Amino acid sequence: MKYLLVVVLAVIFVQTCTTRAHALDGWYTMQGVADVRDGDGVDIGGVSVDLYGLNSPGGFTSEGIKVTDYLVELLQGRQVQASCTDNAAATLRPRCFIAIDGFDIGLRLIDKGMAEIRFPTMSIYLAAYRNVISGTGSSN
Repeated sequence: MKYLLVVVLAVIFVQTCTTRAHALDGWYTMQGVADVRDGDGVDIGGVSVDLYGLNSPGGFTSEGIKVTDYLVELLQGRQVQASCTDNAAATLRPRCFIAIDGFDIGLRLIDKGMAEIRFPTMSIYLAAYRNVISGTGSSN
């Protein structure tokens, strides 16, 4: 049941982001085949992007490899849709909310305890993150 709630919230979120992408300056949608770089970076149709608002273990640590492998399992070679902003001065890469099959990748990573929220104002992620910390997140 908890997993279903996360999926429903993700679908609403992705639809909202897609709609808002056209309404807010600096936001746009992108589609393409995914090529996973690491635990919070993906190439979409040859464009390198970072997952918006999240930080996951990086490098060649055991946790970093685990997150990267999980993203490869979910995304590698599959068609994805993203809502992106170029407001990413630190990385010079767009930061995106990425969805596949109706679920938001960031929510999935938070739900599995594989990512942390980079910005506390990310309220949709904050609720999911609090559920994981409290032990009420899904185990899927």
